[in-house]
Amino acid sequence: MLSINNLTIMYEDKVIVSNFNIKIEKGEIVSIVGESGSGKTSILRSILKLLPISAKIVNADIRYKDQSLIDITEEELNKIRGNNIALLFQDSGLSINPIRKIGNQFIQYIRVHKQISKKEAEKLAIEQLDKMNLDAKHIMKTYIYNLSGGMKQRVGLAFAMSLDPDALLLDEPTSALDKETQSLVMKELIRVKENKAILMITHNIRLALEVSDRIIILKDGQQIDKESEYAKQLLGK
Repeated sequence: MLSINNLTIMYEDKVIVSNFNIKIEKGEIVSIVGESGSGKTSILRSILKLLPISAKIVNADIRYKDQSLIDITEEELNKIRGNNIALLFQDSGLSINPIRKIGNQFIQYIRVHKQISKKEAEKLAIEQLDKMNLDAKHIMKTYIYNLSGGMKQRVGLAFAMSLDPDALLLDEPTSALDKETQSLVMKELIRVKENKAILMITHNIRLALEVSDRIIILKDGQQIDKESEYAKQLLGK
C-alpha cells in the first residue's frame, strides 16, 4: 500500500537519511526505532512532503497504492493528506488552534474532507474521542491549552483516525501517555490495523516489540541490520 525506495534526505549540504527503503502492506504495523537525530521524523514527514524548506528529497520513489507522491501537485497531495494518509505529529497539540474550541475545529476538520452535515460530523468526532478514553463532551467544549500532554496526544490521534485513512503515520504516539493509556491506544491501533498500513516511530522498544509486525532500526540515517551488535543491544537481545 505504501512504499519508499532509495530515499535520501538532505538538510542544506548534510545528508540526514541515506537510501532508506520500506514497503508496508495493509494490515501491518511497522515501527522505526533508533536514537534521537537518526532521521526517523524526517522520513515520516517526507512521505507527505512536509519537510522544512531547508530540506530536500533526493532520488526517491515514494508511492501510495502505486501512485507517486513525489511527482503529483500540491493540490493532488492535499486530497491525500488526512483522507488517505494521516500524520500524527509528536506534539499534536501544536497543530490545534489554541483560541478556538476543540469541538469546533474537529467538526470543521471532518467536514472539509467529508460531505456530511454538522450534526453527523459532531457525532463522528465524539465517537473518536470516546475511543481514546476521553470525556468527549467536555473535550469538545474546551481549549487545547486546558489539556495535559497525554490528553492532547489522544485528541490528535482522534483527529487522525476520524477520516478512516488507509495509512497512519505516527510520530511517538504514546510518548506523553501513562502505561494504562498507552495500552488503550495500542489496542485501538491493533483493532483497526486490519484495514490500514501503520508506520510508527517510537523510542519505546518494548512497545515496538509488542505491537509491530516488523521493526526497522535506524542509526545516523542508515538502516541497520538486525543481526548487528548495535541492533541486538537496542532490542535487548
